[in-house]
Amino acid sequence: YRVFATGRSERALASLKAEAPGYALDTLPLDVTDPASIEAARRAVDEATGGHGLDALVNNAGYGTAGPAELCTDADLRAQYDVNVFGLMAVTRAFLPAMRERGAGRVVNVSSIGGRMTLPLFGVYNSTKYAIESLTDALRMELRPFGVYFSLIEPGVINTGFADRSMNEVGKYHDDASPYAPVTARAAQMRELADRTGVGPEGIARAIERAI
Repeated sequence: YRVFATGRSERALASLKAEAPGYALDTLPLDVTDPASIEAARRAVDEATGGHGLDALVNNAGYGTAGPAELCTDADLRAQYDVNVFGLMAVTRAFLPAMRERGAGRVVNVSSIGGRMTLPLFGVYNSTKYAIESLTDALRMELRPFGVYFSLIEPGVINTGFADRSMNEVGKYHDDASPYAPVTARAAQMRELADRTGVGPEGIARAIERAI
């Protein structure tokens, strides 16, 4: 495969490029919440592929807001949906037309087991994954007549930086005077329990490759 790896951090992209010498790996800056960034990435891919576009798109951008749903602010709720749902759809819409026009393509959406079951403190995050599940099902049915196929990946606990971000989110909502304090105070213990069942990202990478 020729891979276009994207992300917001130029430093991380440069590090990735250095880790894969000799591979057909291109890196592109991409912020899924920025329409101009998405369009720039689409144009760059078109130019690099002579207008062919992507054969397969992997929507993997996402993070998890964690905390009592009652306390989640409107700003945090919107930010969670901007990345996990609206960003996924915006990127999909950008690359889908070329696939549809040539009658071939694959979109892989990375959901979560949280798209099948809801956990306490993760209700807001889980709701975005439920949305991804439904949107993927709809897109699968709507695009199949055009030769474009959709796959859904539902990881469990994966040892990446995801949990660090989520636990920081819980900390924002901890207040000793809050009725939820006994729960949010145990966030570190919950993290330790989850980490015991965590696996490396290689298994999910293989699942994504198989879907492609």
